[in-house]
Amino acid sequence: MAVDLRFPDIYQPSPEKPVLLFIEGKNPLHFIHRVYRPGPIALLDFGSVSALRDRLTAACAARNFFQYVKRVAVIRDAEGGDAMAAQSVKDAFIANGLSSSLDSGKLSSSAHRGISTAFLILPHGRQTGCFEHALLESIPEGDRRRCVETFINCVPQPRKEADWAMDNWKAKAMVHALIAVSEKPELTLGESGAARLWDVAHPSLKALGDFLNMLSTGL
Repeated sequence: MAVDLRFPDIYQPSPEKPVLLFIEGKNPLHFIHRVYRPGPIALLDFGSVSALRDRLTAACAARNFFQYVKRVAVIRDAEGGDAMAAQSVKDAFIANGLSSSLDSGKLSSSAHRGISTAFLILPHGRQTGCFEHALLESIPEGDRRRCVETFINCVPQPRKEADWAMDNWKAKAMVHALIAVSEKPELTLGESGAARLWDVAHPSLKALGDFLNMLSTGL
């Protein structure tokens, strides 16, 4: 069974998956699926940040959604600002008649229409950035990382209007370059997580594991 159901209009709620987690992008989705094996959590890739509200609306319209789903959560990048990213998630919850947690990484204190909500902005604890920054923070500095960084800095780079967008591009390029120079360069990002190329016990990724555990606890 495929795990990356990109469009929530094909999502089918079930009592075995009382948590619905929207994730920004297929790479972090497959990473989470392979590394954390979140049993009671249904994973959906909501695509671009501008599509989240509509994707959530489509999911809420699914048959038996409010009968089976107890928690709805979102994981997305901070991009140009964590406060702005958090507000966009809250707005999507509120627009669909759901309660909203005040802080990243926390479950809402109240349930509206029988559903609690939560969100996590990555990288946790940074004002800007993306999922790949959390991966990079989890590996120690060393010759391999310095070589990859030198390579990224010397190749032609795309033009980005914002500094944060350029920083995100470099983080994504470095992650894939580090995979390419590993013992198994053919790995996808998700497979690299299962192969323990990244230290999931590092605080940058532990925040992700803790968030998933929170979503699964007390159902």
